[in-house]
Amino acid sequence: MGSFGSTKKIRAELWKKFATELNAIGPPIRSGREWNKVWLDYKLKLKKKLPQNRRENVATGGGPYTQQSLTPLERTVDELLHLQEAVNPTGSSFGTNVAETTVSANELDAEVPLGEQALQVDFAPGPSTPRKTYELKKEELNLLKLKEERKTT
Repeated sequence: MGSFGSTKKIRAELWKKFATELNAIGPPIRSGREWNKVWLDYKLKLKKKLPQNRRENVATGGGPYTQQSLTPLERTVDELLHLQEAVNPTGSSFGTNVAETTVSANELDAEVPLGEQALQVDFAPGPSTPRKTYELKKEELNLLKLKEERKTT
């Protein structure tokens, strides 16, 4: 969506410029309109993946684990367009707070000093903790450990 005052003609010219740059990189060769369609399809696919992951996150167990991991490109697009906030509004649902169960790439890259004691947090699942939340917390802890190791090397 263009900014205020933009017209279809201006957006079409902008997509022609994008097409020129993308086509210069190499195959596939597409027109501006076709690249626009690729972009819209990509966003749609990502918008479908995000709420599915949230539903899987708040599930209480039973059945296979079907959460789909996001690629680094998908995470970047999500952060740029704030899709997570659009498809998963913050707040409590099913006893979990979305803000507590997800970690953005910005939070992982923030310069927050972590001591060994901070990394020794125990996330043992209790009777009221959904399995998916436990698994995400465990993955978050592993990512924090990797980040701390990366800083020390």
